[in-house]
Amino acid sequence: MNKIRIGDLYCGMGGWATGTKLSNHHHYESLKTIWAVDVWDKAIDTYKANHDSVHTYTTDILDLHPSDMEPVDILVGSPPCPEFSNAKQAQERDIEKGMELVNKFFEFVDYIKPRFWAMENVRTFKRYMKYIKLLPEDTQMFIMRGNDYLTPQRRYRCILTNISKIPDKRPTKRTLGDVISTLPVPGKTEPPFFNPIYIDRLGDYYSPKINDSKNLTHHDLYPVKEKHLDKIYRKKMKNPNAGCVPCPDPLDRPARTICAKPSTTGREVIIIKDERLEYPYRYLSLREQACLQGFPVGYILPLQGKTVNQILIGNAFPPPMAASLFEQMKEDMKIDMK
Repeated sequence: MNKIRIGDLYCGMGGWATGTKLSNHHHYESLKTIWAVDVWDKAIDTYKANHDSVHTYTTDILDLHPSDMEPVDILVGSPPCPEFSNAKQAQERDIEKGMELVNKFFEFVDYIKPRFWAMENVRTFKRYMKYIKLLPEDTQMFIMRGNDYLTPQRRYRCILTNISKIPDKRPTKRTLGDVISTLPVPGKTEPPFFNPIYIDRLGDYYSPKINDSKNLTHHDLYPVKEKHLDKIYRKKMKNPNAGCVPCPDPLDRPARTICAKPSTTGREVIIIKDERLEYPYRYLSLREQACLQGFPVGYILPLQGKTVNQILIGNAFPPPMAASLFEQMKEDMKIDMK
């Protein structure tokens, strides 16, 4: 049977492409991402390091015409979300700029006419659907939450797609503490050699592919400075406008949303109490955040700076959520994967 070809617009660090690998697990590889586009060279570098068989393009998607790209059976995309997010102040938003990128995605859908398509964005994007040009008549809109789809994070995403229904839920019992406890304390403990999220499901692809903790990159642990604790506490626990969030974050629940640009003293940053360490409170490492997003523990994060990788991880679409959408597409195609 021919491969189901996928095009990936606004591809970022590879959340959708990793989702195809999860969906292919234990089956012949029916899904194949053949091309991916992003304007940011750092995103493409990370993408290529993990998905080297995909033809990548580092270019502004607004400069492309759909005829420039090879036809595909499935088209997916994650247009940049800052203009639609509550995290950005209303007076700073440029909705017209944000919708230009969204409408470009639907220009591709209209021209290529893939069998299936899906676009994801922040939960609040549903307010702006009325501004979409060329919106297909069979469009479905629904909200997905990460921990309902094998992602130990309360991350909400707005999905626009033409699949028949919202994918069946696959809740995870994994918590923030589960991810923390299965990764090593650098220089002190060895990893337990299984993925901190999917130890019972995803087998070889999600195995660590590391021999010892020295090979686990981007897992530096940083303490919260004592002088910052009171400021963080006040922003989290005494915010009458935005509501309260726990401080420190509880380890027995799914994590809060991983952000692209969290302030070290802001309300959105996740801090934990790690009993394994001498200092009381710390931030999450980049590796912990990538795992909480659903990326394999061995997913390559190039050496391109903490800020760059934080943005890439925070902006990514969780691969298990992507895999759930692909599973529904395959069900709609009536493909027997057994």
